[in-house]
Amino acid sequence: MTMKSRIGWGACFLCRFVIVFTILALPWPGANEAYSRFFRGLSMLVLGGESSDRELSFEHPAKGTGRASDLRVVIVNSALMNADGSGPVRNLDVGIDQRGLALLVALILATPVSRTRRGWTIFWGAISIHGAMLLILNFLIWRESAEIGLVTLPPFWKAAADTIRGIAIEQIDLGLPILIWILVTFRRDDRIVAVGQGGEDGDRAVGVPAA
Repeated sequence: MTMKSRIGWGACFLCRFVIVFTILALPWPGANEAYSRFFRGLSMLVLGGESSDRELSFEHPAKGTGRASDLRVVIVNSALMNADGSGPVRNLDVGIDQRGLALLVALILATPVSRTRRGWTIFWGAISIHGAMLLILNFLIWRESAEIGLVTLPPFWKAAADTIRGIAIEQIDLGLPILIWILVTFRRDDRIVAVGQGGEDGDRAVGVPAA
């Protein structure tokens, strides 16, 4: 593949990405609230509920205390609760919105592969990113549980968990979508083909990973 073709492939990918991401990331009325409700429900379904010593609930922070997309996890140490309802409770606030999903979808739609492959990639990508977000959220809950006696962490492991927590929170909207895009989109036998060869389903592009 010539240098000119590589530059053309990159320019085509970048233009597609910018257009799609701009459209998806616009503050459409109600979009953040709807996505937040969806993720709260998914989190409650997968992670929520009561056990012998812990109770988890997922809600939106009180009005005026957070963004429309924020998620609050209420962690209760049931074993240490008093009869009057007082006891060790920890609130974990996490910023959750659709930007990570929008970035992933924009990257997939900008990648010049066949339409069929692109559709399946979006499907598996959406499942993967929400699965990864739930794993990160579960880790954050586990770390916060140490503050109310549900988990015992020595100082070294507590510091290590805090470092991982910081990285996870910073990368949930950027690094995670890019990683999942790479994992679900590209295959070992992919190659970049020259201009004019195109892909299946009539998807002609500057460069197309092998379908």
